[in-house]
Amino acid sequence: MNILRVYFMTLMLGVSASAEIFYVNSNATAGGDGTSWETAFNYLQDALDSTNSETGDQVWIAKGTYYPDDGNNVTEGDRLATFFVKDGVQLYGGFSGVEDSVDQRNWQENKTYLSGEIYNEKIFWSIHIITTGYVYGDERPSSITLDGLYIIKGNANGDSSEGRSYAAAISGGGTVNAKNCYFSDHSSASNYGGVTGDSTVTATNCTFENNSTGVAFSATWVVSDCLFINNYSEAMGGVAYGGYWSVKNSEFIGNYTSSTSNSIQFGGGVALGGTWIVENCKFSDNYSKQGGVFSGGYHGGNVTAIDSVFENNRAVRTVGYNNSYGGVSLNCDFTAINCIFDNNSSTDAAGVANGRNFTAINCVFVNNSASWGGVFASLTLELVNSTLALNGNDNSTSGIAHAVSGNIFNSIIYNNLGTTLFNACNLKNTTDTTPLPNGNFLYNIIEGGINAFNSIDPQSSYYFNESFILDSDPLFFDINDPDGLDETWGTVDDGLRLNSNSPAIGKGSDEYLPNDTYDLNLNDITDEVIPIDLANFYRVQEVTLDLGAYEFGDQNDLISFFTVSVSTEVGGTVNQDGSTVYYQPVNLSLLATPLEGYVFSRWIGNIEASVENDNPLTLTATNDFSITASFTPDLSDLDFDGLTLYDEKVTYNTNPNIADTSGDGLKDGVVVSAGFDPTVDYSSLVNASRQGLTDLRAGSTLIEVSGNQATVQLQMEESSDLQTWEDTGTPATMTIPADTDTKFFRFKMAE
Repeated sequence: MNILRVYFMTLMLGVSASAEIFYVNSNATAGGDGTSWETAFNYLQDALDSTNSETGDQVWIAKGTYYPDDGNNVTEGDRLATFFVKDGVQLYGGFSGVEDSVDQRNWQENKTYLSGEIYNEKIFWSIHIITTGYVYGDERPSSITLDGLYIIKGNANGDSSEGRSYAAAISGGGTVNAKNCYFSDHSSASNYGGVTGDSTVTATNCTFENNSTGVAFSATWVVSDCLFINNYSEAMGGVAYGGYWSVKNSEFIGNYTSSTSNSIQFGGGVALGGTWIVENCKFSDNYSKQGGVFSGGYHGGNVTAIDSVFENNRAVRTVGYNNSYGGVSLNCDFTAINCIFDNNSSTDAAGVANGRNFTAINCVFVNNSASWGGVFASLTLELVNSTLALNGNDNSTSGIAHAVSGNIFNSIIYNNLGTTLFNACNLKNTTDTTPLPNGNFLYNIIEGGINAFNSIDPQSSYYFNESFILDSDPLFFDINDPDGLDETWGTVDDGLRLNSNSPAIGKGSDEYLPNDTYDLNLNDITDEVIPIDLANFYRVQEVTLDLGAYEFGDQNDLISFFTVSVSTEVGGTVNQDGSTVYYQPVNLSLLATPLEGYVFSRWIGNIEASVENDNPLTLTATNDFSITASFTPDLSDLDFDGLTLYDEKVTYNTNPNIADTSGDGLKDGVVVSAGFDPTVDYSSLVNASRQGLTDLRAGSTLIEVSGNQATVQLQMEESSDLQTWEDTGTPATMTIPADTDTKFFRFKMAE
């Protein structure tokens, strides 16, 4: 007789180390092991020594001040002692010492300081307060997290050959994720990179203040909602020297360089060199001798600014030294879209930009000044739908531009000061590159007409057609109050918006408006022309574009962005899944399609109950809107086999149109109710049921039938290695009746 064996298997799983939380409190009782607030470590160093790489360990730090030279494995007074943060470790400050979650802390009230002030004299402060666990040359991703920490007073004044001359706050490579942090009073021997050096930094809601050799050196930074204030360097960018910066919703205030050198290789109140992309940012009161905000140095910088404000920035001549250039930018390839340049200045040339290339689209330039080139000098200019007013001064030899070439399209230049507006300039109001008798010219309003230019190349008349220069008052709302009563740029009351009888209305051509590369209206369409003006009104409201940065139009046309979110529950799809931002009413036709085995149930969201069962659903969205398609299992039984359509298509993968999928004479529902697989053909076993009894699942053997019954003997086996098995215990014998053509049996563990 064959034996049917029952196997009891032990599943062995590989177990990796799980993340742990270590607690630190400088006021805790000494001798703790860091496993709770009650037994917290006194020193941050001891907690860091206990962490593991790549497991996601967290260190929770209570309010207080922690020094790198305090701990069991460091020497007090050692300037080289540093908080070594291993790969994947997360540091959270701002706890009072009783919290159960990170969300319960108040990092602004419970200030947690990591300080390098291990001596009173600054010259002896810690060289690196934090060092990352990144291993140079290792291609694996490496990152640490800093959250809710005040990291202050590092001084990297060591040997440059040993990497000790910069990155006083955070040394090492990899990625640093900083959130809710404050970095202050750091310095270095290199005159750059006072805070970080080689790390890639993601900074959110952080402040960088009073760092005396800049903040970063040749690094990648992704920044949002941050403040950079009063940082400075002697020569190489008050905030950054080189690198790549992507910045949103942040402010740069009062940053500067102090070099008196005439060389353009120095300067940049905010940055020297590098690539910057900034959106919805403000740069104010930054200054330098060369490039009040950005300087490209010898090699040039790249700046793209969107929806940003530049005001009160200065290129300042130092006593006894001349040559101060570019109140905002020097030697940069600069693109500005929907930006404001207000009250920037240079002692000598270019109140806004000097050198290389400058493109301005939907921008306002107001109250900028310099001795020559009140706005621009010595560059190639592309000025599109921009407004320039109140620039220059009585002493400016060129109130707008000096030695500038390029194009002016669809723009307004009015009520500016200077002995002349354009000096030694070669400008065009056409894109034609060859003189044509009937060229394609674009209108501009320029006060003074052709007389605004003190010299005209005879050839330039082919490219700058006087007939397309309108010497007219553009009839602004209020030129004496450019930012309006609310003192906020880019709003409905801006003084440089157009009155209804303005000669600028309808004189533009959208043929030369560039594409919306940066998706200003957030509709995920970048191959349309720029759709909005400086105040977020539709850029073209009538048939033809207006001149200047603002489109004339009713206040009701002011764009209000809103998000439509469409999602699904398990069991189907919808034709417009995901989130989309719109700026004008949108008609939606939503179609929910169930997967096989499901049926559409209803729409869940902020809609009327009367339409929640409509499919497709047609509606118009005008503000934030969220809707979800809901599906339920299809309980129909098309072939009457005892299984629902959901069971057949989702659970068992049987044919919903055939009662017996396998063709063995047993309905699918009967097989399932017996605990077996309905897709398996059991016909040979069913036909042989008089001759034998079998367990229909894999690994079974045929049992002989005698006298309409079968005897089953069950034997328990044991093994220590899952390789060799031996009998154990007494066999159990069972008699099973086999008195019908078809009968099923199964065994279970008795309770």
